Amino acid sequence: MEDLCSMSPKRLRCLCSKDMDGRRISQDEVTALLQAFNAIWQHPTATNPKKPHTILSGGRHSNGFVNLRIPLSYPNINELLAEQLAMLVYDYATTSDSVNPSDITWVAGSDSAALSVSYAVARLFSGSRWWPMQKKIDFDPELALRSLAELLSNSPMTKGYSEKADQLQNILQTAKDRALQIWENMELGDEPVILQVEELVTTSKTLRQVRDGLLAAAKGKPVHFLPVIPVIVFRPAEGESDQIDDSRIVPLARYQIDTWPATGCPLCQAGSPCVPIKAIWEEATKECQS
Repeated sequence: MEDLCSMSPKRLRCLCSKDMDGRRISQDEVTALLQAFNAIWQHPTATNPKKPHTILSGGRHSNGFVNLRIPLSYPNINELLAEQLAMLVYDYATTSDSVNPSDITWVAGSDSAALSVSYAVARLFSGSRWWPMQKKIDFDPELALRSLAELLSNSPMTKGYSEKADQLQNILQTAKDRALQIWENMELGDEPVILQVEELVTTSKTLRQVRDGLLAAAKGKPVHFLPVIPVIVFRPAEGESDQIDDSRIVPLARYQIDTWPATGCPLCQAGSPCVPIKAIWEEATKECQS
């Protein structure tokens, strides 16, 4: 099997797990695969510092983004990456006596990003089971969005308006931060051994929410988490650890993507214009259609 980095985007999009011949793919190959779906973009700061960078939905500026929803929507790529994640677990087991893949009873991934790939991973461990996590929040974000839209259409651009708009944005963000990952309508059984799987990890927040949901479902009974968490992409926020409790995050690819407040963005200071993600996405999409 030739190196994925030498393949055309069209061929990469048609790959299946059997094409890998059971071998691990490198970080460069993961990058090439994601680029074939326009799922990753990184600012060419070293070679073209004045090329546009992007502004994120929260208002911060960034030199890159990763979006795995598109590649994971292709069943062939979902299965290929799931097999690669399973290999990470088996590789980790060769160096750790505390990891025995045959002990896995459940595989869990967050709602909604990691549901499909965690299910595909569960199929690769004989005897393991899968049940979907469910994201729930105690606040209706649509209500906040409607209220914000009403302010935008009916209020004058005044200091008071700006403060109210900021308050609504903060309410919405708080609601998102308080989202819960629930595991219900299924019994975990006695002393389950759980493998957590994620597609993209920036902070430990979602991993913790999933783990808390599983512990709540166990109702005080012992739960054992495998000491390895395979993920497709780990792009840690500043100061973020690769550990959660006694489990280590092990990625197929790790990227350093930075964000800054608009007033302190070094790319802006270097003369790079800031544009919405959509503009960069559309340009990159044209480039990856060959």
